[in-house]
Amino acid sequence: MRFITSSLLAFLSLHPAARAADRLSLAEQQDFKTMAYKLWTGWDSLDPAKVASFYSKDPGNVYFDISPLKFTGWQQYAAEAGKNLEGARGAKWSPNGDDFKIIKSGDLAVTTLTMNVLFTAKSGVTTRMQVRDTDVWEKQGGQWLIVHEHVSVPSGGAALAARQTRAK
Repeated sequence: MRFITSSLLAFLSLHPAARAADRLSLAEQQDFKTMAYKLWTGWDSLDPAKVASFYSKDPGNVYFDISPLKFTGWQQYAAEAGKNLEGARGAKWSPNGDDFKIIKSGDLAVTTLTMNVLFTAKSGVTTRMQVRDTDVWEKQGGQWLIVHEHVSVPSGGAALAARQTRAK
């Protein structure tokens, strides 16, 4: 899947007929930005069911997240993410407004953005991180759905990016 996704990204970014900036209207760009922001602010709920409508349910899809490394299919992603988030009291995903990008060709699109994330554990410990996200969207049944997601922290930067503090 990594090779396919890398190849797709290379094709979409280099092929002149697929250049998003030249082909997407401002309204289309805003629609994708709105979807991406709703997705990530939806994760503030700590409930995967609240964002399930954004994801394709194909059991072969691969989703990469900060932890654990990989999920195969939405069912596994939702189950594991739900377990991981049970220890949290709150979350705040704040997409950075100035770096959202989209590349689109036909029924495929790739969006990228960075975010600031604040997790608060039930113990009161807060963790702040800067993360990046790349989503591959496919139009299925008239709706744009995520068929691959890659969320990560900068390489070697996890210790610098994650800052923990205890609430008083």
